[in-house]
Amino acid sequence: MSKKSLNIWIDLANSPHVLFFEPIIPELKKRGHNVYLTARNFCNTVDLIESKGLKVKYIGSGFEFGRITPVNKLFWHIRVFKLIRYASSKNFDIAVSHLSSTQTAAARKLGIPSFASIDYEHVNLKSCSKVKSFMIPDLIPPDLLTSRGIPPESLRKYSGLKESVYLYNYNFNSANLYEKFGVRKDEILVTFRPFSDTAHYLEYSNDVFQDFLIEKLATQNNVKIIVVPRTEWQRKKFKIKSEHFPNIKVCESVVDGPSLISLSDLVISGGGTMIREAAVLGVPAVSFFHGRMGVVDQWLVNEGKLTIIKGAGDLASILPLKKRLKPVINPGNGTITSVVDAICSTAE
Repeated sequence: MSKKSLNIWIDLANSPHVLFFEPIIPELKKRGHNVYLTARNFCNTVDLIESKGLKVKYIGSGFEFGRITPVNKLFWHIRVFKLIRYASSKNFDIAVSHLSSTQTAAARKLGIPSFASIDYEHVNLKSCSKVKSFMIPDLIPPDLLTSRGIPPESLRKYSGLKESVYLYNYNFNSANLYEKFGVRKDEILVTFRPFSDTAHYLEYSNDVFQDFLIEKLATQNNVKIIVVPRTEWQRKKFKIKSEHFPNIKVCESVVDGPSLISLSDLVISGGGTMIREAAVLGVPAVSFFHGRMGVVDQWLVNEGKLTIIKGAGDLASILPLKKRLKPVINPGNGTITSVVDAICSTAE
């Protein structure tokens, strides 16, 4: 393990990365290392960073209006160029991300050793063949990655799920959320997270089923639905829908996701981090994700922590809605130390 003070560059390319690295950053500083943060202006990332009070250099942006491949590629190349220009004079010892492909590409160009992590094996790994440390939950079999070009010697593992890393002893701040959204404590609170309109691992977006689903939920008795949109476009879309369904409330600004989940009776999402946060915390979690299921989600299904619905015929598994009786659970020890150790060893 490196004993010298390291200059560590962390890139926050998407909103889940903010939560993942939030407890890791102070641990790195506690060990005497210097931490420099960059971020992409994409989806909820900037708002979440500012709510956490992190000091960040914003570099580049992402395309939030669909999967238009030439446009997405243009945004990608522009950001790589900007990151190279930023990092070329910084003398960084390590480039760290939860798979920011633009950072790994820039770091490779500059000869900076990279640490990257994933928890969904079907993402694009083209930029990761030269990553020095590649960290995954121990649930994911290594051969799923080595068969796609990840060097076996680069693999590192942590126990549990990504969400367990930062939800351990999480400081839930839910005191004013009922009042903020006008929810009575006797109402059934459903947190609704739309699917991603931009994820490259989804070939299409099933708007028809998503619209049917939220409207069906909104017609249930004594239900309040809080929509947590990923983009401004989604915010506007669901605001229009809320005009026809008064019990649908749309978040106008960033919300503390884990705190909202801790109050929810049900979390339903088109996939992603929020649905796994709910599952890890013991809150009923339902996914209508229509891409390829990852190992982590399949494990959650097998453990009875996650329910998958694909169409109208599956709604019987979640209806009628009811109040949650069980309290939120503390998801293990978070394994922050193993992640921090792996980051620091990347410099060796």
